[in-house]
Amino acid sequence: MRSLIAFFGQNLVYLSVGSIFFADLSLGWRYGIGVAAVNYGFFLWNALGLRIASGPLRGVTAVYLLVYALLFSLRRHRHRIPPAKFIDWHSGLYLFLLSVYGLLAVIQAMALPLYHLDAIIGFGLKSKLLIHAGTFKFPYFYERGIINPVPNYPLLVPYGQAFFYWLVGAVRDDNVRIWHAVIGAAWLSMIVAELRRHFTLRTSLLWAALFFTLPGLYRDNETQLVSGISDIPFAFFWTGVFLSGLRYWKNPRQIRPLTVMILFSIGCVFTKSNGTILTALAWGLLYAQRRKPEILKMALLLGLLLVPWFVIQSGLPHDFTTPRLSFDTMAARGWQGLVFYSRAMIRILFDRATWGIFWVLMPALFMVSMRDHRPINNYLALLLALQLIVYGAIILMEPVDLGAFIGAQMPRWMFHVAPLALFLISESFVPLISQKEIA
Repeated sequence: MRSLIAFFGQNLVYLSVGSIFFADLSLGWRYGIGVAAVNYGFFLWNALGLRIASGPLRGVTAVYLLVYALLFSLRRHRHRIPPAKFIDWHSGLYLFLLSVYGLLAVIQAMALPLYHLDAIIGFGLKSKLLIHAGTFKFPYFYERGIINPVPNYPLLVPYGQAFFYWLVGAVRDDNVRIWHAVIGAAWLSMIVAELRRHFTLRTSLLWAALFFTLPGLYRDNETQLVSGISDIPFAFFWTGVFLSGLRYWKNPRQIRPLTVMILFSIGCVFTKSNGTILTALAWGLLYAQRRKPEILKMALLLGLLLVPWFVIQSGLPHDFTTPRLSFDTMAARGWQGLVFYSRAMIRILFDRATWGIFWVLMPALFMVSMRDHRPINNYLALLLALQLIVYGAIILMEPVDLGAFIGAQMPRWMFHVAPLALFLISESFVPLISQKEIA
């Protein structure tokens, strides 16, 4: 029962925090804002030298939710809720399919505790230290080789898991994976809401079903939606970053999308090491294409907000299992390394056990949709190309066995890329939909 109460308490806090200033956004957007803000807030609290204790945090959470519920009930009386609408049988079928796969993710989350290697040693151990010590300012976080192979790894996932433990009052890694299923649901909600800006509900659900029924999200490996590692949360925040940039690209008179982009960028950087360079690329490319001073101002604000994390991260030990990334390693591999990487990527992309027909269908749909190319597609296409180049460069600079590293990392990393590919194709279909409506 305590785990159930903690589960609802944690997720209601995330959703309500995101709803305070962004109540007009869909649930997925608000949930992501709350996850980034609350967990980064925990980090800043610890960075000030203050600890987090289970009892006081439970009390603060209960009072906060009671106050929010009162304010929400008052606001609800002022705004009438629109009546529910019936959906056609096609939409119902797609919803049913998504529900079945969602139920599968929940069953996987509840059947076993954290058991994937990175989930245990990379995130689970840190979250347990956070609940016991109440802070990351603990000797094991700074002692090289004690906590895990990557001591300076971003802390959003450990803080998210520790938040659940703090509310329970004990470590319950047999239930914590359900939080990752909620992140997956929020990711789905955000994608559907964005697709609905241009497409009917039926078409939006079809696009979403194409992605969220991918076999790799439910396989028994670290690509799994509820594996407990950082890749799916990172993909969620990265989707929010480029979709916020897309919203601003379409309507540069509004600053609000840049504010949302800042919050999702914090989530990106604070979830995975890849987030720093990808977030910088997203902001840089947006400025290069729109040339608005507001972009530079908001990017500067983002940098200032992230200074505490960068300072703390620089003081944590680096990965002690392998040498640092090296341009010399990439140069030594040369053309042969690039050919090996390309062949391995093709094998991964056409792995039916992970992707089905996704990476076969995407280029085909892209060719069909390119009858009316729009400049906005350049933003997404360039961002997609840059992301693939960055990932390829990281792999070629990593001084480890190339085949083993590609096999371990790229199936997970391609789930960071897939939403961007999905929206590149769907955005390419927007002119075709508009022409059909005019006709």
